[in-house]
Amino acid sequence: MTQTTKGSRQWEIRSPEARVTLRGESLLATPEIRFFRNDRHVSTAKSKTASIHAQTGAVRLQDEVVIVSVDQKAVLRTQRLDYTPEDQKFRTDEPLTIERPGVRIRGKGLVADAGLSDVTLYHQETSIVR
Repeated sequence: MTQTTKGSRQWEIRSPEARVTLRGESLLATPEIRFFRNDRHVSTAKSKTASIHAQTGAVRLQDEVVIVSVDQKAVLRTQRLDYTPEDQKFRTDEPLTIERPGVRIRGKGLVADAGLSDVTLYHQETSIVR
């Protein structure tokens, strides 16, 4: 499944199992989602489950969510993460960890772009890792 806006890819999803509900939602098992900015791959997300709203293209990743940023060399881990295609942002109010080379940041709540280059993290705690 691929979501596009004005001919430009926003995300592509692969999943070994999907169900479509009567409410127009796709429920996915162990999905892998590749996010794009200007038709360029910027991050890859994996989780145990995900749901996609058919009308809006909004994605909810749940259970052991891991996002790897291509350019930022960052890894985001949390239990639930929402993606809204209107502003191409990730959001959560769950506890999370972001790891970058030499740094581990913990927080609760975040708003970030798909490439994890523009991140607003709430209630954060930063550790320098050697």
